[in-house]
Amino acid sequence: MLAGLANWVTDKHPLCRHITPGQIDALLAAELVTKAQIQAVGLRS
Repeated sequence: MLAGLANWVTDKHPLCRHITPGQIDALLAAELVTKAQIQAVGLRS
C-alpha cells in the first residue's frame, strides 16, 4: 500500500490529496519519499 502512495507522490497524482497525515508519516519513516516531495504535492509533513 505504501509503495502505491509513494508512486502517487512521485507522479504528483491528483489523488495525493487523500493521503492522511499518518500515511505521510509512514512514507517518510520508510524513506519512500522525501519531505520536499510531500510538500511539492501540497501536503504537510
